[in-house]
Amino acid sequence: MKAERVVHVDGQPVALLDSDLTLLDAARRAGRSVPALCHDARVPSGGHCRSCLVRIGGRAVPSCTTPVQAGMELVTDDEVLRAYRHDLAELVRSEVAPGPTVDALLAELGPATGRYPALDRPGRTDASHPYLRLDLSRCITCRLCVRVCAEVQGRFVYSAEGRGATTHITWGPGTFATTACVSCGACASLCPTGAITDVDRQTAPTALDRTVRTTCAYCGVGCQLAVHVAGDRVVAIDGAASPVNHEHLCVKGRYAHGFVTHPDRLRGPLIRRNGLLEPASWDEALALVARELLARGDRAALLSSSRCTTEENYLAQKWFRVALQSNNVDCCARVCHGPSAVGMRRSFGTGAATNTLADLERADCLLVAGSNATEAHPVIGARLVQATLCGAKLIVIDPRLTELARLADCHLRLRPGTNIALLNSLAAVIVEEDLTNAAFLAERAEGLERYREFIVAYRPEQTELITGVPAALVRLAARLYATAARPMQVHGLGVTEHVQGSEGVMLLCNLSLLVGALGREGVGTNPLRGQNNGQGAADMGCEPSFLPGYRPVSDPAARAAVAAVWGREPPPQPGLTLPRIYDAIRSGSITGLFVLGEDVVQTDPDARRVQETLASLEFLVVQELFLSETAKLAHVVLPGASFLEKDGTFTNGERRVQRVRQAVPVVGDARADWRILAELLERSGVPAPYASPADVFDELTQVTPMLAGASYARLEGDGLQWPVPTPAHPGTAVLHREQFPRGRGLLATVDYVPSPALTEAERDGKLLLVTGRALEHYNSGSMTRRTANARLLPHDAVALHPVDAQERSLVEGDAVIVESRFGEAHGVAHCTNSVSPGTVFMTFHFPESGTNRVTSDVVDPLSDCPEYKVTAVDVRRSP
Repeated sequence: MKAERVVHVDGQPVALLDSDLTLLDAARRAGRSVPALCHDARVPSGGHCRSCLVRIGGRAVPSCTTPVQAGMELVTDDEVLRAYRHDLAELVRSEVAPGPTVDALLAELGPATGRYPALDRPGRTDASHPYLRLDLSRCITCRLCVRVCAEVQGRFVYSAEGRGATTHITWGPGTFATTACVSCGACASLCPTGAITDVDRQTAPTALDRTVRTTCAYCGVGCQLAVHVAGDRVVAIDGAASPVNHEHLCVKGRYAHGFVTHPDRLRGPLIRRNGLLEPASWDEALALVARELLARGDRAALLSSSRCTTEENYLAQKWFRVALQSNNVDCCARVCHGPSAVGMRRSFGTGAATNTLADLERADCLLVAGSNATEAHPVIGARLVQATLCGAKLIVIDPRLTELARLADCHLRLRPGTNIALLNSLAAVIVEEDLTNAAFLAERAEGLERYREFIVAYRPEQTELITGVPAALVRLAARLYATAARPMQVHGLGVTEHVQGSEGVMLLCNLSLLVGALGREGVGTNPLRGQNNGQGAADMGCEPSFLPGYRPVSDPAARAAVAAVWGREPPPQPGLTLPRIYDAIRSGSITGLFVLGEDVVQTDPDARRVQETLASLEFLVVQELFLSETAKLAHVVLPGASFLEKDGTFTNGERRVQRVRQAVPVVGDARADWRILAELLERSGVPAPYASPADVFDELTQVTPMLAGASYARLEGDGLQWPVPTPAHPGTAVLHREQFPRGRGLLATVDYVPSPALTEAERDGKLLLVTGRALEHYNSGSMTRRTANARLLPHDAVALHPVDAQERSLVEGDAVIVESRFGEAHGVAHCTNSVSPGTVFMTFHFPESGTNRVTSDVVDPLSDCPEYKVTAVDVRRSP
């Protein structure tokens, strides 16, 4: 049994916990109030202010940085310490501008007596940033801003200059808006005096009505939010304590909430009459939707939403499968991480992340493939930066020079579209140099001998001409990965959104198998999900071949199991994927479509043709927050609720099921999406006796074996990672500890096949367009563009290499046209070395840019995911 650690605090014995590491921890365990002006649990202690001094054996030491040891005797409060703290407070008061926040903070140290004359030290002020406000006359030089920016976000915007009484915080020359700040707001949330604050805190009322914990809806990280509410309005958001985000947030999660009450919000149903969308009652709109879609049956299709809750996705697919007897059910996950699910399912037997986000700090080598995580998944990106700064080796596979690529030990800057050749070459080195985990392969993999023969052809010296990555660098990266004790992979859409996307994921799985990096902490193959509930939507069977829990619709036992709960079996034939739904609309075999919370006209490839296809539908229903490009084509528009206006659950990229809680009422006459879907079930003849999303969740756990032991009560706090097969099960952080669902892991042999886009670019002398996300916006941008984030990034840029710009007589800021054989996009030229010669980069956040009017209709044949990441284009100056 472990011996109990005991210290004496002011003469009283105190038993310490393992988490008590410092004297300050011990004092607070004893219930003593020790001031600590520069201490915050979110950053390592710096010991700068000395307000937390305590005495040990007569010696004064800073309690926030002094390790605690059993047997110590602490004095936290006596006449000497009180006099010291009072003197310190008077010194601080002489250096800062008075104000209620500073006065209250220093009052804990002692009363104001004017012992020292005020120093004439004018403080620098700045209001140039859309969110942050700085007034350094209030600064006590605690350095919390310096430390959180460096040690959490990894940006190093702030520094302390000067010595003694001249020490001050600075951000360098120029206005604050010109710094490298990424607007995470951590500095404002930690600043104890208001020297750094933000517009939300400045305008928030002193008294809040409530603070609601919920889950962010801006990406698949699943950050926990503390939403501060006054009246019916969100006034500010902070990060909540959670293993996902440790109270940290990005610019979207913290600040981009103003869209909730934006004037553009849909506040009532609309029905198209005489070619125009006009206001309608809920009864009229729902009756029309139920009648028209029910009449079409399996000639109708559903596009469900990764933005909506798990409960809403469950109800949507149940409605179509039970009432309409249609398996034509798909989700926007099809066009992003569909290949992750297919590839990992083929390699391991299940298509979800193998490990947990906590393993980012446990890994000693991180392989980041096709993910600009600091922009697309900023909180994970910050954790990757910190892990690297703390000593983990970093390998980045990306055609662009991203922030992570600049930090990497090895940046494998491949030619877009050559992932297969590069991943095979990494594996070839591992096999050739005998760096494999032979014991793991013998016990848990299949196909090794065949694989050894196959992979020889992909030695890096042979693939260098294809990928453009030097063979020596590939060999170095392979050795770093294979010799690490805990190598961990994360991958993004730069792997999946290719014509060989599913196979690219399988090759990442090969690497994990070869070195035995599965089934334990600090390793694994982990997709970074793009949308907040892509995992949850897939879990609920929002794809044409699977019921909830990934049970095939073709399996009689699976259909019987859901029928026992639903009262009717779904049809046995798999339905159509999204690209095949478009084909069926064009052929006339699909005549009705229900789109739940997605703007496919902006976000799907070959967008001009998508728009023409939807415009040809007999009946289109769109359930949305705003009148999106897709909603403008609809026959019926149903106004739904944002994530801040409803209850439910999201499942993040590490399989963690977390609560979504309503913070404010739904605007106008809009409704929570689960209520709309439940009424459509009732109007279609299917009982829907749900009083709340909790009732829906209880039902879905009955048909989803991996969630059978979950409930809202058990999700309180930090949620649960599935599988959770029984009510007593604690959840599963690491998959495949003993075996894979398919038995042995598959070592896949995949040959590189050039994308049609690469062939076209080589033949016609075109550039290769890569698309992706920007930090400030999310997907179609419908939410973030209606906040001050639009000031941070007001328009799209066409990033191209200076050599390519010069060849086309383009200069920085030129209005340009990007043209492919599918259509045209528009933007402003940005000449940068962050893209390689021969490549172009654009985001898809701005409707006016029309990026996806350029992208192609080529898809990965295994998953039907489009190839967003490689399109042959020309770029020219706009006339």
